[in-house]
Amino acid sequence: MSHGPNASRRPDRGIDVVAALECEWEALVTTTLSGRLRRWSQREPRLAAFSTASELISSVRRLRGDHDAENAILAALLREARTDPLAARVVLQALLPGLKRLAGRLLHTAAERDELWSLLLAHGWERIRSYPLERRPRRIAANLLLDTAHATLTTLAAERRSRVQACELEATPAEPIAAADEVEVVLARAVRAGALSREEAVLILQTRIEGVPLASLAG
Repeated sequence: MSHGPNASRRPDRGIDVVAALECEWEALVTTTLSGRLRRWSQREPRLAAFSTASELISSVRRLRGDHDAENAILAALLREARTDPLAARVVLQALLPGLKRLAGRLLHTAAERDELWSLLLAHGWERIRSYPLERRPRRIAANLLLDTAHATLTTLAAERRSRVQACELEATPAEPIAAADEVEVVLARAVRAGALSREEAVLILQTRIEGVPLASLAG
C-alpha cells in the first residue's frame, strides 16, 4: 500500500499485502518518517516524547490498556492525518494487529483473502483520514476497527450476493421459447420487412401453429 493518494487501491494479485505493508513500513522508518515526526511534534507536543516512529508504534501497542495515553497519541496523529498521508500511515501501522485479527474472523475462504484485505485497508484508510475526533475522542483504536469492520462486512456481503446471483443465473438455463411465440416473432419481423402482409402472417399462424383447417378459413 502506498501512503499517498493511491493508498486505498486494490493490491496487485499475487502480492502478499500484509508482507508488503511491513516492508514499506521498514523503509519509511529509515527514510522519511524521522524528519516528519519532528515536524508533527512542533504542533503536537504529545508526539515529542518519541525519537522514532518505531518507538511511537511500540508505545501505542504497549499502552493498549491505558486508554487515555493511547487516545492522546492517536488523537495527535489523526489531527495530522487529515492533511498528511504519512501520519495516516503511522495510524494504520498501529492498527495492523487489530486488522489482522479482523481478517481472521471475517475470512470465509482462502480465495477471498486478497479481496478482504483490499476492503479492510481501503475502508480503514478512509476512516483514519476522516475520523470525527471532536465527536468521538474516546476508544479511538476500537472505534476505527469497528467502523472498518462494519464497512468491510457491508461491502463484502453485497459482493458475495452479487457473485451468488451471477452463479445462479449461469446455472439456470434460459427458458426455451415456445414454438408459437417463436413463429410469431419471425412473422412479425417478416411483416415489418414487407415480406408478408399482415393477413398472410395471420393465416400462416392459424394454419401451421393453431391447427385451423385451411378449408374452414376459406369458407
